[in-house]
Amino acid sequence: MDKEVERLKAEFEDVGKTFTEKKDAADEAEKTADALKALYDKAAEALRLAEENRKAEEAKKAEEAKPTKVTLKKATSKKKRTVKVTWNKAKAAKTYEAAYRRKKSNKWTKWTYKVVSGTSYTNKKLKSKKVYQFKVRGLNGKIKGAFSKKKKVRVK
Repeated sequence: MDKEVERLKAEFEDVGKTFTEKKDAADEAEKTADALKALYDKAAEALRLAEENRKAEEAKKAEEAKPTKVTLKKATSKKKRTVKVTWNKAKAAKTYEAAYRRKKSNKWTKWTYKVVSGTSYTNKKLKSKKVYQFKVRGLNGKIKGAFSKKKKVRVK
């Protein structure tokens, strides 16, 4: 009977060792799984940040886009000392720069510039019976588009 008890004790110890080894292996696998999950979470966060950066870059490029050339529709003088200039919207333009100059003894004066927000500009401080030239371009912050073709108008 002592031999039987010894054999059972040895078997019990072997089962205990096997259990301990299996438990250690399970603990190690759990640690590995936790580490892999942490890596996965970091990779997912990096992908999310990369996507946000890509979208921000696209938005920045769109914001920094050069405005298309403006088409000047008309420049008319219906009242004394007044000229109204209208044009079509330009893509990527947030504001517009209207420019005008006067013909003075067969020469043109220097251009005068005025930044406006809409698609029209009215100047009420011009000299009557004089010829003026107008042009417009789109602005997107500091980025400037090409000027439109010039239009001449005689002020009433």
